Amino acid sequence: MKYQFVHGPFMLLETAAMVSRYVNHFSFNSVLYKLKLRSEGNVSDKRIRVLKRLQEILEELCSGLNREDPRLRKFFMVDNGESEDLCVAHAMIVSFFTLNHADLRESAREICGRWQEVQERGCWLSPETYSFLTLEQGEGSPGDLFDQISAMRFSTDFQMKLYGALRRFDQTMAELVEILEPLGKKLEDIYRQESWLFDAVEEDWQEVFQKQPPLEFMESFLGDDMPWDAHKELRVAISLMYANRMLFTDEREVPFGLPYEFLCIGCGVPTSRLTRQREGDFDSVAATLRFLGDRKRLEILRRLDREPSYGMELADSLGMDSGNMSRTLSQLHKRGFLKQEREDSRLYYRTDRESLISFLKMVEHMVLTGKGQIL
Repeated sequence: MKYQFVHGPFMLLETAAMVSRYVNHFSFNSVLYKLKLRSEGNVSDKRIRVLKRLQEILEELCSGLNREDPRLRKFFMVDNGESEDLCVAHAMIVSFFTLNHADLRESAREICGRWQEVQERGCWLSPETYSFLTLEQGEGSPGDLFDQISAMRFSTDFQMKLYGALRRFDQTMAELVEILEPLGKKLEDIYRQESWLFDAVEEDWQEVFQKQPPLEFMESFLGDDMPWDAHKELRVAISLMYANRMLFTDEREVPFGLPYEFLCIGCGVPTSRLTRQREGDFDSVAATLRFLGDRKRLEILRRLDREPSYGMELADSLGMDSGNMSRTLSQLHKRGFLKQEREDSRLYYRTDRESLISFLKMVEHMVLTGKGQIL
C-alpha cells in the first residue's frame, strides 16, 4: 500500500478538539503522562516539547472562554455516561471527518453533505460509540433518529442534546462554526508560525513507518478486523489537539466510498506497543501504584497541592534528607504527578491535579471494567 503524509492543519477538527479539551479540563500534561506510561518512558524530547507547548497554546487561546457558558457546554461538555470523550461537537465533526479540506468552513460544508447522504441512504448510528458516532449500513433501520439515540448508552441529558443537534444538523453546524472560527484563525496563525509542532510528531512516525509500513502497523492493532483496501493510496495526517486518538477509514461502516484510505494520528499516540489488548498496562499501573503507596510521597503530593514549594524547604518541613527529597521530587515529576516552575534560582514544584486524577481514573477503568484504554 502506497502512502503519503498530507499536511493541513485540518482546522475544524483541531479547533473543536482544543475547545473540548479546555471545557473538560483535559490537560496535555495528562496526555504526556499516559504517553510515558504506554511507551514505558521512551518518549522523545521533541514530543515532550510539543505537548508542553500545546498546553501553553491551549491556555493562551482559551483563557477568555467561560467554561460555564451554556453554548460551550452544549457543544463541548463530554457526556458523563458511557462515553470517554464524546461531546456534541465531536459527534458531528469527528464522525464525518475526512482529509479533503483543511479550511474550517469547507470542512463544515462537506460534513453537512455527508450527513445528508447518511439520511438518504438510510444508515443508522451504532450504540457502541465512545469518542465519535459509528455509522452502520445495511437493510432495515432500527427506527427513526430519536429511537436510535435512545438506544445508546449515554445519559438522558446528553441523548437529548445530541438528538437536537443532529435533528437540525445544518443549523447546529452553522452555530458551531460561529463559535470556532475566531479561535480557529488564531490557532491557525500559531500553527503557521510554529510548524515544528507538526514536523516533530511526523518525524517520529516517519521513522516508525520506514520500519513497519502503516498497513502492517494497523494490522498489528486491528488483526483480522483490518478495514483498508490495500490497493488504495493511504493518506496520513497528524493532529495536535485531537491528541491521544486515531481516526481511520472503515468502509464497512461509513458508506462514502472515498478513493483513498486515511489515517489521522494524534500527537499523543505511542509509536510502539499499540495493541488492542492492554494487559501490559496492568504491570505499569501496578508499578506506579506501588511507587505512590508510600506515606511520605503521598504527604508530598498533598502538601504541594496546597501550595508550591522547593526541595530544601519541603525537606525541612517534612523532616526528610534533602538528597532523598530531591530524588523523590524528580521521580514524581518524571511520572507526571508534579509541575515545575522556576522562580529566580529555585525550582518550585506543584502537584499536577489533572494528571493525578487522570491516573486514578485509568485505574478505575481498568479494574472495574476490565478494559485497558487503547489511546
